[in-house]
Amino acid sequence: MQNLELKDIANAVLQIREQVPEADARTKERMLQDLAMLRELATSILDAWMEVDDVIEETILEIGEVEQAADLGQENANHAETPSEVWSASRTESLLQEPVEIAQTWFDLSLKVDCALRRGLGYFDLRMFDEAAASLSEALDSQDNPAARIYLALSHLAAGRIDVAASHLAYARDAATDEVTLQAVLEVEVQLCAAKEDWHQAVHVLYELLSLDPHEVDVWYNLGICHLKLYEFAAAERCFAKVMRTDTVDVEAILWRAMSLVLSGRIDEGRALLTHSEQMGEPLEQYALLRVVLYLSTQQIPLAEQTAASVITKYPNQAVGYELLALCRAVSHRPQEAMIATKRALTLRPEGSHALTLFGLTSYLLGDFPQAQAALETVEKNGDASALTQIIRARIAALDGQVDEARRRLGQLTEHPGMYAKRLAILYRGMLHLREGESALANADFERAVHLGLPPSAIAVARAHVESEIEQSDMQLERS
Repeated sequence: MQNLELKDIANAVLQIREQVPEADARTKERMLQDLAMLRELATSILDAWMEVDDVIEETILEIGEVEQAADLGQENANHAETPSEVWSASRTESLLQEPVEIAQTWFDLSLKVDCALRRGLGYFDLRMFDEAAASLSEALDSQDNPAARIYLALSHLAAGRIDVAASHLAYARDAATDEVTLQAVLEVEVQLCAAKEDWHQAVHVLYELLSLDPHEVDVWYNLGICHLKLYEFAAAERCFAKVMRTDTVDVEAILWRAMSLVLSGRIDEGRALLTHSEQMGEPLEQYALLRVVLYLSTQQIPLAEQTAASVITKYPNQAVGYELLALCRAVSHRPQEAMIATKRALTLRPEGSHALTLFGLTSYLLGDFPQAQAALETVEKNGDASALTQIIRARIAALDGQVDEARRRLGQLTEHPGMYAKRLAILYRGMLHLREGESALANADFERAVHLGLPPSAIAVARAHVESEIEQSDMQLERS
């Protein structure tokens, strides 16, 4: 039986969702108010349904008790008619009393467990994870069940309680007696690993899943992503290639494979794969961030900007298109144009970490170090600092004479798993040593940067830049 009120609420939410791409800030604010009201209404309907469900359950139990009493009354009447059988029946009843009570109790509890499970799953579907966890825990208090444990783990995970989720999932894994249940446990375990950013363990679990089904495309795809997180680009490329062999129309896998090729230094192959993805009929804004980064990495600036413009055209009231455009302009050394796009992105999403990072980068490129510093400090306080944030803040500290702070930040980045961040950090630390007159340390860093793949021409430019800075500083001292 379908709940018409809930169906109406779902339709109302769907209508709001369809209007989101074209909505301005004021409209979005009204939408949020409407969604809050609809959620409150849905919750009240759900609570009412649960009350009715409780009454139904109690009535079922009462009917069972009445039937049992009637049966007992009939039995007593029969026993009174035949006294010789009364003792025998009582003896039988005495012998069977405990098993009968156990069976009846199990039946009663199964109704309650079933109700609690249905509530928990209903709450989970509504993304009310705390309520889902409470109902599922109630079910498990009466009767343990691997499937309920899995959903309970998912509920705690969605609510941010990672350790509690892991504990319940461990119980489910121990109780799994069939391959389907084990596969479900492993899939949730991958999500747990991702939440903890434990990519090594995620790889291990994904290979367990592959042992159950070596042809599962999604597992190979997720394995590729995990290898990328670990900066294992060759392994990632092989995983995405495996996806392409089983599903040749997976554009996202093609783009990630292209990214893996570019990051492993096989830029021409990555560019060819990117061109192949363009011929598959997907609109430019599909997987826009991946496309833009790939275009920039393969020196195709016009195509990168075209993709960003496509996103802006389709989603004019969202910040992401302007963030991508700002990135394109910053990379192509047009900081003033980048600043215009960045400010537009910040207007649409004032607290967005990507827009704030771009604002800090653009301010730095324009020479406004205090403005860059303030923006990047906010990003760090929000817990969203990237390697780029660290590098810019280290450079600003060095230029402001905060040598110890610059060395601290650059020293951390020299151990970064990402080659791009590591090379830049070592290069900038070498420049800092050179500026401080520490020639031996500077030469050691420059040699290491070359060993990591930085061209000698970049080292020459860095040396010339520091020498120019020293010369300008000496001239200012002489004037003063």
